[in-house]
Amino acid sequence: KSALDSLKETISKKTTELSEAAKSSEEKYYEENKKIEGLDPEKLQSEKNTADQELGDLKEALRITKDLQEKRSQVTGKEKELADLQNRNNDIEKELKALTITQISSELEVLKKSYTLMTSESWELHRKTLNEGDACPLCGSTHHPYSNVKSLKPVVSELERLIEVKETELKRQESIKSTLENERSTNIGKIEGCQESISELKKATGELEASWAELKKEHTDWEPDLDK
Repeated sequence: KSALDSLKETISKKTTELSEAAKSSEEKYYEENKKIEGLDPEKLQSEKNTADQELGDLKEALRITKDLQEKRSQVTGKEKELADLQNRNNDIEKELKALTITQISSELEVLKKSYTLMTSESWELHRKTLNEGDACPLCGSTHHPYSNVKSLKPVVSELERLIEVKETELKRQESIKSTLENERSTNIGKIEGCQESISELKKATGELEASWAELKKEHTDWEPDLDK
């Protein structure tokens, strides 16, 4: 077989293949064209609008459920913070009541008066006039253990010690009281802030729940517990 004959056969074969491919493509074109010709453009646009609305509603639903979860979590956190602050202030009240500042102040006043009496010059002169067995013109006692200055010194020293102890304890408790009252005052401010935040969060949560309810009316096929 000559080269020319081989070339003719190849050209003929390719021509046949191309012709069949063209025919197949033409048939497919007509089939697709028939499909398109059978569709209503207004119906297509309506279906597209419905699909777009569905997509938009789904995006809105996702936003609402995300916001709902965040707001509910924030409410839970704020309610816990509020409870902790209220419990702490209750504890502070108990700690304040346990302080004995009033009692210590009264005891300290008595000790200081006794100290003043025992160390004042006028009382020292008075004690010098007392004689054992004779009645004291002030209290009526006939026994005068402290008429002697030497016997009085240990008592005065003990009074000084007691006064110092009481003053130290008084300062300590007053410092505790001041710290507790400041903490309580700060907590009251925080409590008010928590209560305001909880109120605002619950309001926002209610609005989101209302929006979600409206969406569910339009999409009864959605999962009923999607907002949980």
